[in-house]
Amino acid sequence: MMIPGLRARPCVVAGLVAAFCVGNLLGPALFWRSDGSDSSGMALAAPFANGAFFSEFILLAIWCALGAQAIRIRLPLCVGLVIVAACTYIAGFRLGNVGLSFEIAIAFIVATSAFFACMLPPFWGLRLYARKHIVADHEAPSGQLRSGQFGVRYLLTMTGWVAVLLVLVKKTLPTNSFVPSPQWGFPWAPQWGQLITAGLVYAVFSSCLAIPCVWLALSSQHRWFWATSLAIGVLLGSVIVSIFHYSFAGAGPDWWEPFPYILSFGVGLVATTSAALLLLARLCGLRLSAIPAE
Repeated sequence: MMIPGLRARPCVVAGLVAAFCVGNLLGPALFWRSDGSDSSGMALAAPFANGAFFSEFILLAIWCALGAQAIRIRLPLCVGLVIVAACTYIAGFRLGNVGLSFEIAIAFIVATSAFFACMLPPFWGLRLYARKHIVADHEAPSGQLRSGQFGVRYLLTMTGWVAVLLVLVKKTLPTNSFVPSPQWGFPWAPQWGQLITAGLVYAVFSSCLAIPCVWLALSSQHRWFWATSLAIGVLLGSVIVSIFHYSFAGAGPDWWEPFPYILSFGVGLVATTSAALLLLARLCGLRLSAIPAE
């Protein structure tokens, strides 16, 4: 039996946020050595965990772009939770005694925020052109959810939210200057051309996987089509990204060498995103619905 959405949603969302934060804190200690390379025996598990980590930003982008609540509520909360996710992951490195410099920590927060920003346009396109958004069975019409003004209580709440985020960032950032060496792929030391290009490639790859996840989990229409598209996207996208690694990043002597790692990343991203959306659909009654004409 479905739990009533109004009562279940805060608990379910809080539980998901807590689960992701715990995973972010434990992940670096489980999958990385103190020199920054991945732990032995965890070669394929580490990219899977990275995919699960980046699914957090996809879920936030889905809510920010497709949620039925007011944008003045969705946007600051989503941006703040992006920072929380990045900071808890950095804290996980510190708890696991994995060396991380102040500059790299800042670059990591910027990179994850940029990844979140890159995830927004596909879902905004879904909202603007396909006229779809995510609602719960109990919710009021879209126009009522978007009503409201920037009152004193809202401004005070957002000011407190910003203050909490600033304190979290200040307490999380490391002060050491040790920069670990990579095992393969892109170096930790910032090389902005490669990092930006790689970020765009992974953003496109991730968005191609995330959109079918939304339709598959939150819509009852054409599920076999979206499931097939998702499977093809994971395999074909992993091949394309592997070729990119081979031709641009120098990942190895053969283009298929990074393929299992990219595939593990894609599977982790798809599995976590789909599981979270299905959980929200089952417990909170969320569904993808047409935006009513105003």
